[in-house]
Amino acid sequence: MNDAVTYFAQKGLVDADRACVMGWSYGGYAAARGAQRDSDLWQCAIAGAGVYDMPLMNKWDAENLRRFSSGFQATSDDPEGISPARNTDGEWSPILIVAAERDARIPMEQAEVLVRNLKKSGKVEGRDFKYIVQEQGTHNLPYDDVHMQWINEAVAWLDKYNPAYVPSDGDSPPPLLNLD
Repeated sequence: MNDAVTYFAQKGLVDADRACVMGWSYGGYAAARGAQRDSDLWQCAIAGAGVYDMPLMNKWDAENLRRFSSGFQATSDDPEGISPARNTDGEWSPILIVAAERDARIPMEQAEVLVRNLKKSGKVEGRDFKYIVQEQGTHNLPYDDVHMQWINEAVAWLDKYNPAYVPSDGDSPPPLLNLD
């Protein structure tokens, strides 16, 4: 993802100073990892239904999926090192964390551990991160009324940390969107 920002910025297609990362499931992990590891690149992050603590997820998989869990999650010589929830000290991009309460694949514990550790590291909810639990949400992401909350919250997060319109750019403001 980092290379894509660099490549497209060199082509003049994106402004590398205004890049945000957003994803669901593995993309949620990638967004959180980007916020944690590359806060100098990403202005903000939006992470949904992600794995944030690899050792904890591997343990859950082994207990719940048994023989089907072998090699299912990303492997690394340093599973703690690639786990955003285990590396919450230091600079982070502002991150919106969305968890689905009825997610049968990624336990709520993943988001809860990330949020708890962000707080322990001095991150402030509402400024450094925001945590949303979708009570009716599942791991699937159909665009129904349940998941529209994720889209609406993402738009608000982007408006706060990386607005589409910056008056000093000299262009016209975009038309208002109503996603309800």
